[in-house]
Amino acid sequence: MKRLKNYFFYIVVILVIVNLYQSFGILNNTIIIEFVFSLALLIITFYIYYKKFSFPLFPLYHFLLFLVYVFPVIYFNYLKNTWAFNTTALKNIYSENLAVQVILIFIFMQIISLIQVTFTKKMKCKPSKMSYKLKKNSAIIMIVFILIFVSMQMLVKVDNLPLIARQLFLLIRQLLYIPIGILLFQYLNNKNKNARNVLMIFLLIYLILLITKAAAAPFAELALFIVIIIYHKGMKIHWSIYFAGISFIAFIMDFKMSIRVLYHNSNNSSLYEKIIEISHLFIHTINSSSDLWLASLNFLLIRAQMLSTFMIVVGNTPSVIKYWKFSQLQDLFWGFIPRFVYPFKPILNEGQNFGHAYSIIGANDFVTAINIPSLVGFYMAFGLSSLIVGIIIFNFIMLKIAKIAKGAYYDEPMIITLAYFSLNFIHNIDTGYTGIGTLFYKTLIFYFVARFLYKKLLIKVSR
Repeated sequence: MKRLKNYFFYIVVILVIVNLYQSFGILNNTIIIEFVFSLALLIITFYIYYKKFSFPLFPLYHFLLFLVYVFPVIYFNYLKNTWAFNTTALKNIYSENLAVQVILIFIFMQIISLIQVTFTKKMKCKPSKMSYKLKKNSAIIMIVFILIFVSMQMLVKVDNLPLIARQLFLLIRQLLYIPIGILLFQYLNNKNKNARNVLMIFLLIYLILLITKAAAAPFAELALFIVIIIYHKGMKIHWSIYFAGISFIAFIMDFKMSIRVLYHNSNNSSLYEKIIEISHLFIHTINSSSDLWLASLNFLLIRAQMLSTFMIVVGNTPSVIKYWKFSQLQDLFWGFIPRFVYPFKPILNEGQNFGHAYSIIGANDFVTAINIPSLVGFYMAFGLSSLIVGIIIFNFIMLKIAKIAKGAYYDEPMIITLAYFSLNFIHNIDTGYTGIGTLFYKTLIFYFVARFLYKKLLIKVSR
């Protein structure tokens, strides 16, 4: 019966793909075959992975790679008429053969990933007779902490702070994931209603802050953090929750642009006046819901795809632009040093250099910086060979973390830390691999702070 359900699921997927092909007109038959083959490789890899591990970093990362590099071929004909493809660089090199080549590169990477997963040994989780419970008043301490932080965030103009103070402030914001993780584990393990209620208040306050700051990325990171912990605990999330989350992110993506304009026009307004203006803007946005959702979906589809950037680099390197070798990797050697330790650290200009080299931004534009996705950055170095090495290293890191998470299944501070590392690792799909060096030292700080807070706010008890 189970096999029958699986076969039925695969048939439905194929029918949906065929329908999409007919509706959107995917470039040609070769690409539709590549698309189906890529999807099949992804499903097989996930099946083998979940037989061995429960920590979802590896599947999330590769699913998002598929989503931003392969899935866009479904609506590629639509993308060609949008601002994402309105660059001289892409117009000069675009061809269907180039699209076929790019998807073939991705399929080759998927085959390498499948081999790595297949030969990775399965680990068993270590049973534990101990658990954690909140001490008296611990929840109140966490609520007071987030209220103070949110108040500071709303009253203090972070952008006006000195660079070192701003970076310290942003580092403290990352530590908010610790009390969120503590409360989430309390509810999942002990069905603690107080922990659940405090967590809901916590998340509500934080989400209001993110909305008022027009921040879509932190919301997505928060959702990833929660999903990683829930899946590690062996729980499933209903598909409707994912749909609601993606819809909300799409709403924020479009809504945040309006809020940014509002902030620019009311820079001298009081906090109360800004809240009233945002409320009016929110009501106006809801009233025009049909236009909003269409605009938000279009914006999300365009913003999330990285196929266009990959095509530009593959099409121009090394035929027009020579391999970058290690020139764009030099920031990895000192970029991980915090600016409050090295105040005179040079400002990273790789996004500017990249944008100018491939004519993605204007020759006189010295403000805009183009994010270099991780796979694009690896390909720029030495082509396919450096891309293969890069994906092997990334897979090794993710599979190693899966092993650590399996061995430390009941070690909550460790799991919270790995979830924090995971959401930032996945975020580097878009922002580039140079952030990985910084991520390691941030994760160490995060881990020791998590250990300290667990000792102060919780007590160990027998299961």
